[in-house]
Amino acid sequence: MMGRDQMLETKTDFERARASLEGRTPQELTQFILSLAGASNGIAAYVAAFALAADTKTAGEIIDDELAALSRGEREYDYRHRHSFEVSARADRTLQAIQTMIALKDPFVAAGLLRRFIALEESILGNCHEDDDAGKIFVRAREILKTLGT
Repeated sequence: MMGRDQMLETKTDFERARASLEGRTPQELTQFILSLAGASNGIAAYVAAFALAADTKTAGEIIDDELAALSRGEREYDYRHRHSFEVSARADRTLQAIQTMIALKDPFVAAGLLRRFIALEESILGNCHEDDDAGKIFVRAREILKTLGT
C-alpha cells in the first residue's frame, strides 16, 4: 500500500492508481495533463508531444528541441533562475491539488492542508526569490481557506 513518503513504486500502487484514473472523466484527465504543460525538466515537452502526437512532424520537432536542450545544458545563473520559478510552479500545483482534489470531497482535510501551506509561506517564498509573483499563490491560499469556512 502506498504511504505518505512514497510515489508509485509497487505493482499494487500502479494498479490502484490505474483504477483511480480510469474512474476520472476525460475532462478531468485532460485538465490534469494540461496543468503539466508548464512544468520543467522535460515534462512540458513530454506533455506537448503526447498531446500533439497525431501530428508527428510537430511532436518530432518538440522532441528534437528537447534533445537540443539536453545537449546544451545550462549556466549556473540560468539554473538558479529556472529553479526559483520551478519552486513557485510546484507551490501553485500543490495549491491547485488541494483546491481541486481535496476541497471538493473533504473541506476539513483541505483546510488543514491550506493552514500548513500558509504556515510554510516564508520558507517556500525563500526558495522563490526570483519570482516576484510567488506571493500571489499565498493570497489565493488564504482566499480558498476563507471560502471553506472551516
